[in-house]
Amino acid sequence: MAPPVITATIAIGVGSAFFTILSILLLKKLLNREKIPSQWQQVGTVKDLFVYPLKSGHSIRSEALFLTDKGVKETNKKDNSIELRDRSFLIYTSKGKEVRTARQIPKTILITIQAAENGIILSAPNKIDLYVIIPKVKNDVKHAIWDSIFGNEPFTCTDCGESVAEWLSTLLLDKVEGLRLGYGDGSIARNVLRDHKKWAEFYTNMDNSMAGIFSDLAALHLVNEATVEDLSEKLPEGQKISFKNFRPNVLVEGSEY
Repeated sequence: MAPPVITATIAIGVGSAFFTILSILLLKKLLNREKIPSQWQQVGTVKDLFVYPLKSGHSIRSEALFLTDKGVKETNKKDNSIELRDRSFLIYTSKGKEVRTARQIPKTILITIQAAENGIILSAPNKIDLYVIIPKVKNDVKHAIWDSIFGNEPFTCTDCGESVAEWLSTLLLDKVEGLRLGYGDGSIARNVLRDHKKWAEFYTNMDNSMAGIFSDLAALHLVNEATVEDLSEKLPEGQKISFKNFRPNVLVEGSEY
């Protein structure tokens, strides 16, 4: 009976050694892929920093931003106002619960969200400012979708109440109802690989960990000003563009690439 026991022991030992070697090789491959370069070459200089609290809303220029896994947020505040997070508010329809952006309602770009104590202040041209308390996170709006133009990704948010709903509807629809404001704190995980397969085929390095709160895809958006200027020069008169068309968090200048 001894030989079978020895054979089994050898088999187990060989199997353990194989998986140990395999684990080491996989770990080594991962470390090599994530290895921080020892030499760096400057390809540009940060010119400006922006945060967009409202998806498709007006930008806020900042001297410093804190980068989180869900995107940038304000930092080093010198008052008691909250730290605004990038694309943490969105507009959605009362019926159908579809996200509305400047793609459908261009006037959305005129809305500015400013930080206040325990809340935010919404402003727009020819409109009385509105103070809104940040709601306690309930994630009570579920299974709604982005607009079908970009992709039918389900989203979850916390509704911000009736006052701001009427404020938005009056401004953007000339009605007292129809639109609502949602808030996200980044606690809900997104599956962009599943919900945006066509983009995943194009952006081959895309994964779920890169998604922001309510950004289209990536949590951080960097734009090279030289690239935009080069593109603009190729466009016909009357169709010129600037970096503002791309709504970056980080604007880089001085690059030859």
